[in-house]
Amino acid sequence: MKKLRIIILILVSFTLQRVNAQTATIVGDASDLGGDCYQITPNQQYQTGAVWYTEQLDLTRYFSLEVEMNLGTTDGEGADGCLLGMQTEGINALGVNGQFLGLGGISPSFGLEFDTFNNDSFDFNGDIAADHLAMLQNGDTNHNTANNLAGPVAIFPGGDNAENGQSISLRLVWNPVIQEVKAYMDCNLRLSANVDLVNDVFLGETEVYWGFTGATGFYDNEHSVCLIEVSYLNPLETEIICEGEAIQLEINSLTAENIEWSPSTNISDVNSATPLVSPSFTTEYIVEYDKCGEQFSDTILVEVISLNIDEVDDIEVCPGEEAEFTAVYNPLYDIEWSNGEDATNSSFYSEIGAHWVEVTDGVCDKRVVFSLLENNIPDINMPAIAEYCEFDSVLIVPQALNSILFFPAGVESSSFYISEEGVYEVIAQDTFTGCVSSAEITVTESPNPIINLENQYEICSYETLGMSLNDSYSVNWSNGDFTNSTEYSTGGVHSVIAELNGCESFYEFELSINLPPVSNLPGDYSFCEDSALILVSSNSDYSVTWHNGLVASEFSFNESGEFPIEIENEFTGCSSVGLVVTSKILNPVLVLEEVYYLCEGEEIEIAPFYENAESLVWSTGVGSETEFFSEPTAFEVTVFNECKTENVTSEVEEIICDCIPYIPLAFTPDNDGINEVFKPILTCEPFEYSIAIYNRWGEQVFFTTDPEIAWIGDDQKGGYYVPAGIYSYKLEYKSLQFDGVRVEIRNGMVSVIR
Repeated sequence: MKKLRIIILILVSFTLQRVNAQTATIVGDASDLGGDCYQITPNQQYQTGAVWYTEQLDLTRYFSLEVEMNLGTTDGEGADGCLLGMQTEGINALGVNGQFLGLGGISPSFGLEFDTFNNDSFDFNGDIAADHLAMLQNGDTNHNTANNLAGPVAIFPGGDNAENGQSISLRLVWNPVIQEVKAYMDCNLRLSANVDLVNDVFLGETEVYWGFTGATGFYDNEHSVCLIEVSYLNPLETEIICEGEAIQLEINSLTAENIEWSPSTNISDVNSATPLVSPSFTTEYIVEYDKCGEQFSDTILVEVISLNIDEVDDIEVCPGEEAEFTAVYNPLYDIEWSNGEDATNSSFYSEIGAHWVEVTDGVCDKRVVFSLLENNIPDINMPAIAEYCEFDSVLIVPQALNSILFFPAGVESSSFYISEEGVYEVIAQDTFTGCVSSAEITVTESPNPIINLENQYEICSYETLGMSLNDSYSVNWSNGDFTNSTEYSTGGVHSVIAELNGCESFYEFELSINLPPVSNLPGDYSFCEDSALILVSSNSDYSVTWHNGLVASEFSFNESGEFPIEIENEFTGCSSVGLVVTSKILNPVLVLEEVYYLCEGEEIEIAPFYENAESLVWSTGVGSETEFFSEPTAFEVTVFNECKTENVTSEVEEIICDCIPYIPLAFTPDNDGINEVFKPILTCEPFEYSIAIYNRWGEQVFFTTDPEIAWIGDDQKGGYYVPAGIYSYKLEYKSLQFDGVRVEIRNGMVSVIR
C-alpha cells in the first residue's frame, strides 16, 4: 500500500538543460589551468595544442556553448590564434600549426576561427588586417575557398585589438530547426551562417566531439579558454504532480537575465531561474527571459491529480470508550487506516488523538485527518485525605461542575459527615455527556494531643519551673507564651492548650513557691592563734555543706579566710549560700639583741622589732617605738594584743672605741702619680664596711664595701670621670675593740682637684 507522502520537490528541466560537467582531454602543447580553464598554447614559437571534451554534442538539439577566451597580450607580431572546433575523429585529434590553428588537416570538421595575425600578404588567403573571426569547415582557414562558411569579420566592432590580455565572452548558438549557427562576442552578434551541419559538414553524423585548438608559428602568443556552460533546449513536456505536492521549475542557464514567470500565484519567486511551484489545480506556467540580447519564452503544463475522499468527522467519547469512523471515497481507490486496517471503509478507534485514513490510485494518494476526542469527565474537587479528631466527625463537601454527586452506598447528596476511618469513593456524573468520574478520599482519625504534665509542682523562690510539650504541637500557655517550652515563677493555678492537626487538649496545674532557708552561720568571725573557731548550725532541719564538701551541722576553723557554705532545707529542698569570713589573731612577736654596745661618751638608739601587737612599752616608762641610752643599763620591753602579752629583757654595755680613721680632705686624680686616689685609713680592721660618695645634687657617684678599694674620681654609673669640685661622703663600719664592738658613722667633704 502506498503511504502518504510529504511535499515532494520534483526537479524538472523543461527549457535549457545545462551540461556543465564536461571531461576534457589535453592534447599536444595544451595544459590544464584548473577550474574548467585551459591553456591552448603557451607564448612560444611553433606550438600546437587542443582540448577535446569526451561528452559529444547532439546536433539534433538546440544548444548554446559559452566560454571565456584570452588571446594573449602581444599585438602586431602576436600569432596565430585559436578556434572552437567540432570533429568526428576523436578526443586525441591534433591538426597543423601556424595559420591552420591546430585544426588544419582534420576533416570533416567545423571551426569558429579567432585569427589574430594577417596572413593575406603571404598566401592571399583572404585575411583582413583586424583581429577577426570566421566560420569554416574541414580545417581550411583560407577564406577564398568554398570551405569558408562565413566571415571574416572583426572580433570587435570597429576592429579593436583583441590581443589585450582581457577575457572575451564567446557564445555559439546552434538551432537545428532553422539550421543556423550564430557567434556572439561579449553579447554582440558578430557572425551567423545557415548551414546543415549534420548533412553538409559531418555527412550524416549527429554526434560530434568538440573543443578548442590553437597554434603559433614564427610568431607566438598565449591562448587560453574557460568553459562557462553547455545548454540544450528540450521539447516542452507536461509534468504531473499529486495534490499538495510541489515541483521545481528551472532555467538551466547561468547567463539568463530579466526572468519572469506567470502566473504569479503559488510560485516561490517569479524572477528566479529555479522557482518552486505548488499549484492546487492544473496550471500552465510561462517564463520569459533575455540571454545575450535574445528573448526566450517557454511553457510547461503542471497537471495536478486530486483524489476524491470526503472529510471524516471527529467523534467525542467518554474515557475508555471507542468509536467507528467511516470514509466516503471512490471505490476504485485503495484505502488504508492509520491503525493498519485496509480494504474497508470503516474502522474502530479507542485511542484519543489524531488519526488518518488514506486512499491511493497507485500514483497519488490523499490523506484525511480526523480525531477521536475525549469528553470532559467531571473534575471532582475534593481533598485526597481528611481527618477528624477523637470523639468527633469531619464534613466532606466535594465540588464537580454540572454534575450529580453520589456518595458511599449510592446516596445522592452534596455533602456528608464521616466519623469512622476508611477509604470512601465519590462518583460524579456529567449532566450533559453522561460521562462518569470517581475520586477517593481517605479519612483518618487524628488523636488529641497528649499533655504529660503533673497536677502539682513546687519550686524555690529563686527557681523557675520549665514546662515543655511535644514539638509538633501548637501550644498556648496561660502566661501568654505560644512556644512549646516555657517557664513559670509565680505560684497559683496555671493552664495550657495544645493543638495538633486541628485537635485540642486542655490541662491545669498548680505551682507552689517555697522560701530559701535562713541560717545563723554566715558572718565574720575572729579567734586566737592558740585556739580554734567552732561554728554550729542552729536549725536541726537544715543540712550544711561546708567549703571542703563536708556535710555536717558544725565545723572547726583554724585558719583565716573566706569560706563559702550552702544551707539546704531538708523538707523543701530549697537552699541558700553564704560566706563565713574568719580572722586568726596571731600572738605578739618581739625581737631584741641580748646586748647592745655603747662607746664611751656617746649615746645609742635601740629600736626593737615587733609585730601582731597593739603597742610597745619600755621598762623605762617610755611608750615610743625607740629609746636612747647613754649609760650601761638593763631594760625590759613589753608588747601585747587581745590574745597574749610578750616580755623581752636586754642590756647596754659601755666599751672603749679608739679606731679613729684618717680621711683626706682632697686629692688630685691627674695621673701625675701624686695623691691620685681618695681612701680613708683605719687603725683597725672592720668586719663591716661601706663608703658612699655623692655629688652636689645628692646623686651617688661611688660606693664600695671593700676597705681596700679607693675612689679614683670616676662615676661608677656612667664610666666617666667626675668634674673638679666638692663631694660629700658617708663612712660606716664596725670593728671589734677589746671585748666589744665599735660602730662608726662619719660624714664629711672631699675636694677633687684637676
